[in-house]
Amino acid sequence: MTQDQKEQFKKFGCVSRSLIILADRKQRPFASWDDYCLKFGHLFPEGHYGAIFTSQIVEVTRAQKLASCFESFRRYAEIQDAHAKGRGVLIISEIDLNQGQTGIIRHCSVLENIDAASFTLIVPSQAGNDHVMPFTVADWDAKLCHGLVFYDDG
Repeated sequence: MTQDQKEQFKKFGCVSRSLIILADRKQRPFASWDDYCLKFGHLFPEGHYGAIFTSQIVEVTRAQKLASCFESFRRYAEIQDAHAKGRGVLIISEIDLNQGQTGIIRHCSVLENIDAASFTLIVPSQAGNDHVMPFTVADWDAKLCHGLVFYDDG
């Protein structure tokens, strides 16, 4: 990966980076960001290295044996139930995840934990690191979240 590609991957690759995190958690890891990009770089749009569309996620999950399909759910209770069943879940948010922010920023994160009162995400940042962020159940609606629940992911 060139330096420019690495910077684009940090900036635009939240879905890809979330899939890398999920693969690691499901013990089907990629060796590195470079490894992921060698396998799936053909999916990235010009000038947005690392970005993939929601419709392309299944190509990655099938190839990495993470899942054969996924469903999107808006209801918090559905995501809570899926997590309780051990399903892999990506969370798509449409509002800046930082506390008190209301600007439109579409982002993908990995669900770490969820219960009736709160949820926790592993959030890929544009700086290139990942950090854990806690939220209240009210943030689910405030941040316009929905979840992608993966099936047949062992």
